[in-house]
Amino acid sequence: MNSRHMVLNNFLVLEGLDGSGTTTQAHLLAERCSAEGIACWTTSEPTNEAIGTLIRHFLKGDEPVHPDTMALLFAADRSEHLHRAGSGIEARAAAGELVVSDRYLFSSLVYQTVACDPEFVAAVNSQFPLPATLVYLDVPVEVCIKRLADRSHREIYEAVEFLERVRDRYEEILPGFEGRGMEIVRLDGTGSPAEISDSIWKTVAGRPITGV
Repeated sequence: MNSRHMVLNNFLVLEGLDGSGTTTQAHLLAERCSAEGIACWTTSEPTNEAIGTLIRHFLKGDEPVHPDTMALLFAADRSEHLHRAGSGIEARAAAGELVVSDRYLFSSLVYQTVACDPEFVAAVNSQFPLPATLVYLDVPVEVCIKRLADRSHREIYEAVEFLERVRDRYEEILPGFEGRGMEIVRLDGTGSPAEISDSIWKTVAGRPITGV
């Protein structure tokens, strides 16, 4: 990946296939932080702001959008997510909050590159900082599909063939982030939510949360 990426302290990202449990683990981590008196802000991508809302509209599949346009929309939403004055990821992390994001630029590097030129997607995401910690929940596609079957609605990325390609892309990109100053924690996401939460907590408890 591009060497321009910097590492942002107090920032943890959860990644994995749709149905891997990232949202559940983000909520459980927030609850654990609250119980331990740790200031924590849980967020997600796409966001619930204007650009993120537009992305969610396209994800429903009701209106077609060019893959490059989707990649640019995700990058734009991410830029606002990071840089929003006083309430973005950077501001909160600098104030000493642990920022936990359900998905980040890694999702773009795997989901968008199934249909887009990987170099194009990498370029539009090259200026964003890396999190101090990346937690990747490794779950087989067939398990994710079973979990997704219980959802009331499905999105355009939630198909077997697509998720198989996404899983392959995660395997391709993660080694490229080794030695970049970001801790990469790979967990078996097929365990119980409590077991996975305990493993994530061990990582959080080992990192100091400090203001800038």
